[in-house]
Amino acid sequence: MKKYIDSLKILNKNGLYTIRGNINIDSLMNMKDVSILGYGIEGYIVAAYVAAINRSNVGFIRNKEKEYGTCKRIDGFYNLKNNVVLFTSSDNVYIVEKFIQTTNIKCDLIYYFDVVNSRIINLEPLEFDNIPEYYQCDINSYKKLLTGKEFILSSGAKSNVYYETLTAANTYTLLNDMIRENEKIILSNKVMGGVGYGGIYFGLLAALISQKPFLAIDVNSVLDTLKIDKILLFDDCTSTGSTIHKLCDLCQMDIYKISVLSLYVKRRAFLTIPNIKECSIL
Repeated sequence: MKKYIDSLKILNKNGLYTIRGNINIDSLMNMKDVSILGYGIEGYIVAAYVAAINRSNVGFIRNKEKEYGTCKRIDGFYNLKNNVVLFTSSDNVYIVEKFIQTTNIKCDLIYYFDVVNSRIINLEPLEFDNIPEYYQCDINSYKKLLTGKEFILSSGAKSNVYYETLTAANTYTLLNDMIRENEKIILSNKVMGGVGYGGIYFGLLAALISQKPFLAIDVNSVLDTLKIDKILLFDDCTSTGSTIHKLCDLCQMDIYKISVLSLYVKRRAFLTIPNIKECSIL
């Protein structure tokens, strides 16, 4: 079954994404017993939004299978629930239907929406009726350290160890705790920016709880100048800092004027990014 969300659109300006309109919250509540997945970065943004209002975890479908790690084509979840709800843009519905046919996942409903290419993206605060609570999560229990081969990081650098952190980056209870622990730095910035798949749910949830504007950033796309005074970038794992520097170069942002909050930061990134903070372990 497919259902069109006519009240919501994703605006895209050369790799910068934001949400426009309002989802009918009542129709998308009570999704506790399903796995919420997104296909494509636009589908993942909407899936993350729906997961946030349901206080649930979220995941995404990769365009191609991952070469290493416990997650392959579907990431963010170690184990899918029996029922899956998928979110995707209108032009990806056929691809999603073919994917479902070739896998053994049970998907009862596909929500789809329009993506609009925009010349201007005006950021507006997000609203969320939520009172954060502590879940006492240990971030270390969500990290998986992989060794035994040479890994190519997202920056292109090679490493003999790899921290698998995307499940942590898509777990509501853990991110909620990290946001409460870092409330001061979140409130001191104007815009929450999610960097790639690892930072989108983290940044979106922070924007909803703090009622600030949200911007999803695809660093693999051609980006335009980003004129924002104070932006807090969210990431799951910052190894070398080169992705953040690339983003600053593409968007003509001063590395000294941005802040970064990451679930895990390797020592080299502390040396290259002045205002970066690793989330504390509860």
